[in-house]
Amino acid sequence: MGQLTCCKDSSWAHERDLGHAEGFEYLLGKCRRCGVPWMNVFCVATGITGYERATPSDVEAIQSIPDGPELKKPSEKGGGQLNR
Repeated sequence: MGQLTCCKDSSWAHERDLGHAEGFEYLLGKCRRCGVPWMNVFCVATGITGYERATPSDVEAIQSIPDGPELKKPSEKGGGQLNR
């Protein structure tokens, strides 16, 4: 997990707050420059932060979940581990 690596001057665009699990917050978004999907994972308490590239199937699965308790379940699986 690190910074966006898809473009030289990439820029984050937030799309959906996925909630928190095990002390980490999860946000779904994409690069404003090329549109590659990313998950921003961060911990407010420790300052740990980074980005994990999301697969199209991850994004599709996340977007199909309605807001509420069910949305938290993919975050509990560890972000990019949704369909693995």
